[in-house]
Amino acid sequence: MGIGAAQPTRVKRAYEQFLSGILPPDGSVRSMVRESWERSRDRGVDPETATPDGDSVSDADFRAYRDSHRLAAVRPLIRSLLVDDLADVDAVVATTDAAGRLLWVDGCRTARDAASHINFVEGSVWSETAVGTNAPGLALAVDRGVQVVGPEHFVGMVQKWSCSAAPIHDPLTGGLLGVLDITGGDVAATPFALAAVRSVAAAVELELRAP
Repeated sequence: MGIGAAQPTRVKRAYEQFLSGILPPDGSVRSMVRESWERSRDRGVDPETATPDGDSVSDADFRAYRDSHRLAAVRPLIRSLLVDDLADVDAVVATTDAAGRLLWVDGCRTARDAASHINFVEGSVWSETAVGTNAPGLALAVDRGVQVVGPEHFVGMVQKWSCSAAPIHDPLTGGLLGVLDITGGDVAATPFALAAVRSVAAAVELELRAP
């Protein structure tokens, strides 16, 4: 699902063409990404200044909301299946709600500090509507596992990052509960990262189904 080692320059060129109003040539960027760019543009996301929304909820209200969220019950499972295995790599593991708000961001201090520079922190909203194309927001928008690598991101400040995310559904209703995401450096752009979030999301849904 990644864009491959030889393709970032081509994707970056397609991105610059898109922002200038030129339709990128076929094959220069994945259709799923181009469609997300189009939605981001049409919703008025500014590729230079857009930042995740996180100021509309107080710390106390956010903690209360997070503690009562259905995904709080499966946080130990996520930690044991995914977070612990990524403890020493340049990536964080995030769990969002259905609106793209980051409920938990786990990883080593170095990785979390780096992520904080783009405001990828607990409480911030990484929906496609808020910050354009990114894996958590895109996974929510298309309701399937996705990977967004480097210049595929719509907002320029995020284009040094990569991310893989998969949706988590309520096993009783089928509704979206949120997404599970790996965001960081090279490890987040690997097939392993996408396979990992998909498999752990499936395990979480099975856990939520249990009485």
